[in-house]
Amino acid sequence: MTESPLYYPEMQFKYGQGGNGAPPASTTVEDSWGPVVNAGNHVKSFYQTGLTATTSVSLTGGTDKAQTYFSYGNTAGKGIVPTSDLIKHTLNLRETAKFFQDRLTVDANVLFLSQKAGNVTLLQPSTAIEGVPLAFSTRE
Repeated sequence: MTESPLYYPEMQFKYGQGGNGAPPASTTVEDSWGPVVNAGNHVKSFYQTGLTATTSVSLTGGTDKAQTYFSYGNTAGKGIVPTSDLIKHTLNLRETAKFFQDRLTVDANVLFLSQKAGNVTLLQPSTAIEGVPLAFSTRE
């Protein structure tokens, strides 16, 4: 499965950091209405095509008195934000057995999950690049 941004935030790229057409007095100014710079749209080129692949296999077997089920699943993903990724492994083992002329059934299940995610953003992905000195368009 591939992933891409649903939409890109509307931003202006004509003016640089500062206000009222003037450069900022310090580098901590977050306004983007300084001198004209006509910068290119670096927001769209920041994102990459994400890819998620899932693989699984299962085995089952048994008799009328005992059954065994085993499954393994693997999910690998590369997110739309550079260096974000996900690796997940899932193991499942289930054993069912009948005892005492089928008066007692024992059903046991063991599940193991291992997941590693790298560079995951807690907010929307565009937050990673919105800290640069640009501002959202004020047009409605």
